[in-house]
Amino acid sequence: MSGSRTSMSSVNLSQVVPCLAYSCCSIMMMLLNKSLASRGGKIPLSCVMLVQNLATLILVHIFDSCLATEAKARWRMNLPPLRVQTCLAWLPVNLIFLVMLFSGFKTLQLVTVSLVSVCKNITNVFTTFGDRMLFGEPVSFEVLIALMLMIIAAYLGASDELRLDGGRFNMQAGFWMTVNCLATSAYGLQIKLSQKQTGLSPYGCTFYNALVATPLTFLWTIWNGDLLKFLGNVELLEPQYLFSLTMSSLIG
Repeated sequence: MSGSRTSMSSVNLSQVVPCLAYSCCSIMMMLLNKSLASRGGKIPLSCVMLVQNLATLILVHIFDSCLATEAKARWRMNLPPLRVQTCLAWLPVNLIFLVMLFSGFKTLQLVTVSLVSVCKNITNVFTTFGDRMLFGEPVSFEVLIALMLMIIAAYLGASDELRLDGGRFNMQAGFWMTVNCLATSAYGLQIKLSQKQTGLSPYGCTFYNALVATPLTFLWTIWNGDLLKFLGNVELLEPQYLFSLTMSSLIG
């Protein structure tokens, strides 16, 4: 009896800890990105995305070099081999990923963090029904009730936020919010599909995501001239901005 309780508590702990860590990182990322997006008129958002993707790629290689073989096997953090076929299979994920990042920054430029947090609950609705249609995952009655409560909470929260904020939620903000919710949902679903096709572990997904996204964002910054603006911007030397950019790159 005690053995079953121990195993149950260990299983519950192994599920709760990652969820708590993900929640904390999501909250910190949203606040840090809000700090970065508030300067979006002066510092190009495409370059911020480039720095974040490049930092992820570097950190993946650092962990691969520092971790012992046993730790890599235990935590499934082995770096997958570089294959062109896998990069091509991961390209749709990255395109959606870049749309998600950019629309998220644009949304944070236009509305408050609390309004973004409330409206992002709609993403769960899109993801749940997308998971049902694409992968045949069952949707229980309890889940439907929870989704209905999310929609009601999003409506009430958004209405209250608009009243307190003087109605700042305009058509532009609504457009970017909708794009971000759809892109976030599509990103999660496409990762699941691409992961099944490539057989990558979550760590491998992170590696290929950063590997493909970094050159894409680099070419984007070259094409629109943002990279030169970014490197010549004196605000990069401000401690607060450097802290936000560094922390968002490490956490993301």
